[in-house]
Amino acid sequence: MPLMDEFAKSGSTGRSGGTNQMWRHKVRPREIGEFAVIRFISPFANPEGVTTPKNLLADESYFVYHMGQHPNGKRFTNYVYCADLNQDSNGHVVEPSKCQCQLLGYDDPPCYVDGKPSRNSNGTPDGFNSPAKQRYHYWVLHYYTFHLSQNPVVDSNHPDHSAPWAVSRRESGEVDVWEEVKVGNRTFYRESVMRPHLLEMARPTRESLRTYATKYGDITNRVYEYHKQQDSSGRGFINYQILISDIEVPKLGKDRVQAVIDTLPRLDRIASNQIQGLELEPFVAEDKEVNKKAMEKATESLPDVTEGAEESSANDPFETMGNTDSKDLESF
Repeated sequence: MPLMDEFAKSGSTGRSGGTNQMWRHKVRPREIGEFAVIRFISPFANPEGVTTPKNLLADESYFVYHMGQHPNGKRFTNYVYCADLNQDSNGHVVEPSKCQCQLLGYDDPPCYVDGKPSRNSNGTPDGFNSPAKQRYHYWVLHYYTFHLSQNPVVDSNHPDHSAPWAVSRRESGEVDVWEEVKVGNRTFYRESVMRPHLLEMARPTRESLRTYATKYGDITNRVYEYHKQQDSSGRGFINYQILISDIEVPKLGKDRVQAVIDTLPRLDRIASNQIQGLELEPFVAEDKEVNKKAMEKATESLPDVTEGAEESSANDPFETMGNTDSKDLESF
């Protein structure tokens, strides 16, 4: 499975279990109109002549689309890692014999032959009915998610209050009340996340990110919003948009953030299911007795990391941990 090395070349997830389950470490706005505030840790791709640590380099892998179904009957699109197509210079990253297709009704790997889905013993594609497609994986620092309603874990009137995942979080003590805030003329409930998270995107979303990479050269020195939207065609398609944000975010301190970045696993190993669980602690442990405003401003005891930010290297994407100021933006 290839890691992103774009500038140097020519051209499902179940919801169950404990806090280390992978779905809990992904940026996933639930409702249409919600959005996350993030800063990229992974560069858009590896610029030629620049060495990016392997654990930060973004991933591009082929996946097979397969329809899944939750225990409650709700259907969803499951993404099955395609071992047949994901190869690096040494061959298969994951051996085809371990391909998940076997678990979905196929007699033998590979999942795909010449870009077309293999057939199982009765001659049907068994849910695989389109060409394999690439999905992209980036590490981001997830500051906030702006929700349209209060946390269903604590809101007894929310339709998801009795959902298994909400019950599990209450039982584990995760009973955060999200702060009600205004963004423009809209009201949101702001969840403070303050963790590195995994951002998955399809090609159309990544192409919108490409515009910022082309314009600014480095996507890691700005704060972005990741919006879940529904198109206006009337067919109800869901899409995601990335926009530059002016929402204020806290400065967390270069040394603390860099220490966590150094421990992040490689994205290709996550995409290929070689890593199925993570423990990612927040950068700022939330104290319920502390004024909520502390999450919006830098703590005075933390170092001022804005000085010398222009000297930051590709291996040190968090030299500055607040929003890029207007002067910096004008210099690009």
